[in-house]
Order: sequence, then C-alpha cells, then structure tokens
Amino acid sequence: MASRVWWGEKRVPIGSTSRWRIGPLSLWVHRREGEWRVAREEDDDASDAPTEIAVPEGDDNLWSRAGVLRYALGATHDDAITLTPRLADRAVVAKPERTLFIPPDTDMSVYVSSPLWVSLSVSGRELASFPVQTPWETWFGPSPREGELCWATRTACRLRWDDGTYRPHRALTAVRVQNRAHQAMPFDKIKIPVNLLGLYVAPDGTLWSQDVMLETAADGTLAPLQIQQGPPGTVGGLTIVSDPRDQPTERTLARAIGAWLPH
Repeated sequence: MASRVWWGEKRVPIGSTSRWRIGPLSLWVHRREGEWRVAREEDDDASDAPTEIAVPEGDDNLWSRAGVLRYALGATHDDAITLTPRLADRAVVAKPERTLFIPPDTDMSVYVSSPLWVSLSVSGRELASFPVQTPWETWFGPSPREGELCWATRTACRLRWDDGTYRPHRALTAVRVQNRAHQAMPFDKIKIPVNLLGLYVAPDGTLWSQDVMLETAADGTLAPLQIQQGPPGTVGGLTIVSDPRDQPTERTLARAIGAWLPH
C-alpha cells in the first residue's frame, strides 16, 4: 500500500521544512540556498505511530538544537532530496524472544526482522546515513579474540511472514533452515550478514532482504551460511530498492560459518 512507502524523491523548496515519521524516527529536512539541514529524534517505543511523508512544517526552534547537521552543496537549484532504505552496515545478531527448537530432519523457514538505515542524498551525493532506530552493539564469536562486532536485535522469529504487525523501520529476512542432525537444533541466536544482502520491496510495501540458508549435517556440523541469489522467494513481484553495501569475499563467507553459536 502506498502509505507504507516512505522512501523516494521529495521536493523541499528553498526556505521550507519537511518532516518524515518512520516508526520511532522523526526526521526534519530544511532547505536553504546551497545548504541542507537535517535533524532527527527517536522515540523509545512508537510501533503504532503512523508513517508520515514529507509533511510541511514551520521553521521553529528545532534548528537551534545542538543535534542539527548542516550540509553545504554550493550553488544549486536542485530542491529534491532522496530517502533510501538500506540494511545495516554490519552483520546483525538476532535473538528470538523465546528459543525455537527445530526437530531433526526438518526443512523450514524462519522469518527474522532487522533494523533499517535511511540514506539521504541530493543529486546522487549522499549527505547522511543513519539507523531509523539505533540498535545496540554486541560481540559475536567463540572468544573475545575471535569474532566480530555486530549490531544486536530482538526478533519475534516468525514462522509465517504475515503473522505480525507491519513495521516500516524493519526488514524481513527468510532464513531457510535444513536440520539434518539427529537432534533438535535450538534457534536462539543467529548472525545474519545483512551488509552483504540486497534490499527489495514487495507490492504491499514490505521490505525484504535476500534469503539466506543455514544447514546442519547429520553429524551436527554447521555448513557455511549461504546467500540465495536474486530476490527473496517468499512473495512475488519484488523490486530492488538498494544493493548490498559490501560484496562477499572468501574471508567473509568463511566467517559466516559461525552464524549459529550453540550454547
């Protein structure tokens, strides 16, 4: 539905201010001759807040706050700014609200959500990129010396992708799980390399990353996490919104073998 699509190009005439509301984020953009000003605020919990797109607003005391960012572009007549949703700039470690056990010899899909970033650009030049809702950092690895710094998030870990509330500030990833082991697999923490995934939009405005696959062999060995090529397969009619931030290398794919750390 159109009201879900908060991104795209919007015109902000010189001397005016527009406001966006994206989940917990309130974003103000003010246009001056040769300059753009940006301010933002996050609410702790605004899951039910309506999405608002480029709402005209007066230039009040907001611009006297310390958090206002200024971007000078020189003399230009381009009064359009483009908002683009992007996946996080690091891998995301997702923990379900409750541990999910996947029985032996089971193939299934688990739908994990992760926080989005928003990129602001003018005439193809990026001004800023920041999370819609700032996640916390976590270390993921078998020891303090082996692993990597990631973003952390909680997820409902849905078994049906449409079983939940739409959140404009998060994207869904389908994790295709194949458990060939002779024992149940506890799904209680997973690292998803979202910085290596493309972002797509469905006809209903829901944002999806590329699918990933996680496989456990009969002896319990975890195979490297696989990135499924092309758009996600859960729904049809998807179009690309933003490309992967980074390209996978042999080293990053090798690190993905630690996508699941059992306790």
